[in-house]
Amino acid sequence: MKDLIFKTNNDWTGLIIRFTLGLFLLPHGAQKMLGTFGGFGFSNTMFFFTFCTRQQGCVETKIFRKFSFYTAPGAYKCT
Repeated sequence: MKDLIFKTNNDWTGLIIRFTLGLFLLPHGAQKMLGTFGGFGFSNTMFFFTFCTRQQGCVETKIFRKFSFYTAPGAYKCT
């Protein structure tokens, strides 16, 4: 079983998939953490996650609760 999980193939597929995912995830992370590409930066993103998600009047919170209820019932109680 261990050999089945950790077995690697001698081809380029894994490398191409990792680079492709990295090309998509790097700008997203830079937008959230560094404020590039029109992002808000680390401090403003953390402010949104800590303050705005605790307020009942935020539109984003209501949308998040609605979709999280449909995807995972346990996530509704965590927000």
